Amino acid sequence: MQSKITVSGNIISELSEKIPSNIIALNELIKNAYDAGASQVKISLNSSMKKLVIVDDGEGMDKADIDALFHISSSNKVYGSYNENYKRYTQGSKGLGFLSVFKFGRNVKWETKKDKGYQFGLNYDDLNSQFDIAEYSIELAEDKNIAKGTKIEINVSEYNIRSLVDF
Repeated sequence: MQSKITVSGNIISELSEKIPSNIIALNELIKNAYDAGASQVKISLNSSMKKLVIVDDGEGMDKADIDALFHISSSNKVYGSYNENYKRYTQGSKGLGFLSVFKFGRNVKWETKKDKGYQFGLNYDDLNSQFDIAEYSIELAEDKNIAKGTKIEINVSEYNIRSLVDF
């Protein structure tokens, strides 16, 4: 006889709420870009459209990288290891950095390209309401018009707009 371990979607809430501030959350996203070899990270806030956009020119993600992104609390990165390709030391290692997006808002869209371009999105409330998050699927759409690198677009809450503008 066996029993299956299930993980409720509210684990996303529990983990993302542990990020103590917007500054640290933004830093996590910048570290992800840095670890992907980005030489530039552009951050823009459109307060009238309530959008926070982070764009990097790093290596982008392929299907395997996207799958790894959503393998929560798992990472193939080793903090402090030297990456010969990028001539820099790795900053991330816990597999939790992407959860920082939910510090700013509940709807997030990614565009990324390594070899092929992909678009996908997540809704915090959808994830949080899952009985077993392992059963949740994320739709990936191929898009040939995406530039190399990664773009994250977050629909920002009113509270976070004010705190980001003040920052």
